[in-house]
Amino acid sequence: MPCVYVGQTSLDPEKRFKQHKNGYKASCRARKYGVRLLPHLYNDLNPVPAAERLEQEERLARDLQGKGYAVWWN
Repeated sequence: MPCVYVGQTSLDPEKRFKQHKNGYKASCRARKYGVRLLPHLYNDLNPVPAAERLEQEERLARDLQGKGYAVWWN
C-alpha cells in the first residue's frame, strides 16, 4: 500500500498538489515524495462543509490506516 498524505484545501486538489510540488505552502513530504493524487480515495467526500473538515480529514486518515495505508496528516 502506498504512503498517502491527507489534507484539506479550498482549492481544486490538482492545483493544490501542484503548489505542494512547487514549494508553495508545501508539506515537505508532499513536495519531496508526492507522485500523484489518488482521486478514488476522496472524490466522493467533496465538498466538505467547513465545520466538518477537520473531523473528515481525521476520519479519512484513520480509515485509510485501517486499510493498510501509511498515512500522515496535519
